[in-house]
Amino acid sequence: MARSKNRKRVRYSKSVVERSELEILREYIERKLNAPWNKIVKEPLLKYCYNGICFIVSSSENVRKADLMKEFNVVFGGEVIGIVHRGYVIPSLNVYERVFHETGEFRAAIIANEEGVKNFLYGNNLYASSIIEYYEPIDNIVAIIDNVDMKAIGVAKPIVHGRRLREYIQRKLERPVYENIFDLGLFLRGFY
Repeated sequence: MARSKNRKRVRYSKSVVERSELEILREYIERKLNAPWNKIVKEPLLKYCYNGICFIVSSSENVRKADLMKEFNVVFGGEVIGIVHRGYVIPSLNVYERVFHETGEFRAAIIANEEGVKNFLYGNNLYASSIIEYYEPIDNIVAIIDNVDMKAIGVAKPIVHGRRLREYIQRKLERPVYENIFDLGLFLRGFY
């Protein structure tokens, strides 16, 4: 069988998590999400990278042991805690979901309507007109929540800030207010 010339090669690497990345995650979880790091994150953490997107993973003892053995080629193992993508270190959707479940409330979250969810999952930015509800703090990286099942579908950063951001949302303007950093659709579109 001939190999396709259009096939893209996957670049893969594995490493320890950089201290600066760990501190960014810890600060965001503790200060913005108001959640205790030790209750949300189980250490030790490893970093798996595929074509420029990295996953910070809490790995189990069994995964670490298998990874050290020569006969196994562990590509990924454990629970995703954070994501490093396009220069941002962000909590994973797992972390947002765990915090929302543990605290019983949304924090640093935007609930989007059906059209907003669809566009966001295609990698597009979120418009003010697509926002149903928001939970402070919103002038930083936020989770985007699907209004149908109330699950996190991605992470975004504000394009506008402060009073302007809140005014655009309140007036339901047809303007982008959050830039898509990461969304679940990336798994279908590919990491290229």
